[in-house]
Amino acid sequence: MYGSDLLVAPVLEPHATSRRVHLPAESTWTDLTSGEVLAGGRFVNVDAPRAGRARRGGG
Repeated sequence: MYGSDLLVAPVLEPHATSRRVHLPAESTWTDLTSGEVLAGGRFVNVDAPRAGRARRGGG
């Protein structure tokens, strides 16, 4: 987390093509690349290189 509303989870493993990212519960999260609104409280798999850039809140 970067502050309380921005989630950043970079891919750090060499040659990785995706990353599993936990979205904290009690909120929705908006993927900053696609605009997709995701439910919190779960793990999602995100393709590299855009893995894990989301802001709290939907729409």
